[in-house]
Amino acid sequence: MLYGRINAAAEKRLLVLLFKSDADEERCVHDAIANAVMKVNQPALFVVYNSKNKTQLPTTLVSQSR
Repeated sequence: MLYGRINAAAEKRLLVLLFKSDADEERCVHDAIANAVMKVNQPALFVVYNSKNKTQLPTTLVSQSR
């Protein structure tokens, strides 16, 4: 559920921006989602993110203390 909210927020936020190409827009959304997932730093969210993306995030971040 949290991943869906992050994804929706990233896409909604970017509606006001203009991109040279669809690939640029897609890359920006992907980066925004990846950054949010890393900030939340929860194992279950990393699992969801990694199951939905070819480029996976390192799960070692989860084990670091806050």
